[in-house]
Amino acid sequence: MKTINSLKFLDQSSRRVIAIACAAVLLVPAYSLAYAQQDQALAPAAANEEAPPIPADQLDSLVAPIALYPDPLLAQTLAASTYPLEVIQLEQWYANNKYLKDKALADAVAKQPWDPSVQALVAFPDVVQRMAGNIQWTTDLGNAFLAQQSDVMGAVQRMRGKAQGTGNLKTSAQSVVRTETVSSGKQVIDFGACHIESSASGALVAMDGTLDINLDLDPGFGPPDREILTGDGKRIALYSDEGFRLVKDLWLKVGWNQKYNYTFTWFGIPIIQLPDDMLRYQEAVFALQPDVIIETGIAHGGSLVFSASLCKLIGKGRVIGIDIDVRPHNRVRLESHPLKNLITLIEGSSVSGDIVEGVKQHVRAGEKVLVALDSNHSYAHVSAELTAYAPLVTPGSYIIATDGLMRDLTDVPRGEPAWDLDNPARAAEDFATKHRDFVLEEPAWKFNESTLTGNVTHWPSAWIKRVQ
Repeated sequence: MKTINSLKFLDQSSRRVIAIACAAVLLVPAYSLAYAQQDQALAPAAANEEAPPIPADQLDSLVAPIALYPDPLLAQTLAASTYPLEVIQLEQWYANNKYLKDKALADAVAKQPWDPSVQALVAFPDVVQRMAGNIQWTTDLGNAFLAQQSDVMGAVQRMRGKAQGTGNLKTSAQSVVRTETVSSGKQVIDFGACHIESSASGALVAMDGTLDINLDLDPGFGPPDREILTGDGKRIALYSDEGFRLVKDLWLKVGWNQKYNYTFTWFGIPIIQLPDDMLRYQEAVFALQPDVIIETGIAHGGSLVFSASLCKLIGKGRVIGIDIDVRPHNRVRLESHPLKNLITLIEGSSVSGDIVEGVKQHVRAGEKVLVALDSNHSYAHVSAELTAYAPLVTPGSYIIATDGLMRDLTDVPRGEPAWDLDNPARAAEDFATKHRDFVLEEPAWKFNESTLTGNVTHWPSAWIKRVQ
């Protein structure tokens, strides 16, 4: 099952199939849906050719709850509304299968004898609840769509126009709103449109709800026509620093959601980090040559071993790891590791007064200290950790509040809306604002033969440098 925000570059023949499919979803003639739905008992009006047309004002009220859905979801909802019995069955089935997630959920619903438009709604439980909870409205919507498809779409455009006029429908980081003139000469408002279409230059436009990316199919057509159309209408060359940044930001969100950073090990131990971050961290450790590295959050222990191996290679330093719960199998693995003499494990809350004092006892006067915070990533906890461990940081060294990417993940499936404020990056920014002896400053790249700047990172606003 493809979600609204999916984006996959396919071969030329596959793209043409998708183009036809997307067009069919949005433009399928009403009579074809009527035949498919003729056995649905809850939609008798569709078969009544003499039924008077629904007035425009009633159509406006009918589509108002869904008019501001992105185009792909709107198309699915309208098609599914012509199958009201199946919508009810989907809600009942979903209530009994809430334990299913992601691919397992998609595979299971695909086995049900329902229309694909109904099956696709399993990814949108709120929509299913709205439709099944007011089945008379759903039935009326389906009947209207079957009998007056063009009028229904006109009502959608009127409602979008009103919302756009009041500022309630506009381009954002999550969606694109565009006004286009169609072949009939009318202007229509596209909202996160789902389409893949050929352009006159031989390029394809693939819409994911946020970016249009034009990819030239055949170099024989002429110079490469590859660009990104941003939500505010700007055209950015794909092969440019700005193009890299836009694609990077999207890749980080998709990669985090798909747990890309859960696929690595360091010397056989899982390390749940982005490799780019670990390489930049390695550069900082080599430059600083710390005597002590303090890490909150142990998990499998891969980051501790990574830091210990750097200490071993540079010939100095040791690592202190703190975790509220060091799992027995992880403790055994770390305490039997070849680098065990460079690792000290402390079990307990990283913000407990006793634990903080215990850590201080392991740091000798005059030692250079680097701190990495990677335990509980809530704003409150990270703020407390910063207050507790910042005094141990040596001038010129850092305290690193990892995983601030959370603030950019509020709209991905595994993210949480509350993360827009409840995240480590905000905690780090607020801490640096309140403490003049610390500044937010990513370590400068030691080598750069590109024109790029800025890390590819899960740690934005993470590096807090002590300056005095």
